Amino acid sequence: MSHVNNANYLNWLDQARRDAWVEMGLAPVDLNTLPVRYAIEYWMPAVEGDEVEVQSRIVSIGETQFTWEHQVLRVGQRLVSAQATLKSCSDKPIGVLLGYKTAS
Repeated sequence: MSHVNNANYLNWLDQARRDAWVEMGLAPVDLNTLPVRYAIEYWMPAVEGDEVEVQSRIVSIGETQFTWEHQVLRVGQRLVSAQATLKSCSDKPIGVLLGYKTAS
């Protein structure tokens, strides 16, 4: 079996973020963000036919950008660790777009 192309990992990360936004009651279009940086560390290759799980969480929120941490797993084995930084294309702070109250 051959390993999956590296572009598949980015697709999985993007889909995991979209799914998380929906779970938060948001749509990706609500946030109007643009990925500006990916940092990916490959531990083991995924191969065609593998069922993978992507675990995602927000690890930092700044004024105009925020960072997600992702783990791509295959039956409990870590395949990939990744961070994705997204920049807002909106004039509103990221915290406001995500529904957090800002300090006054």
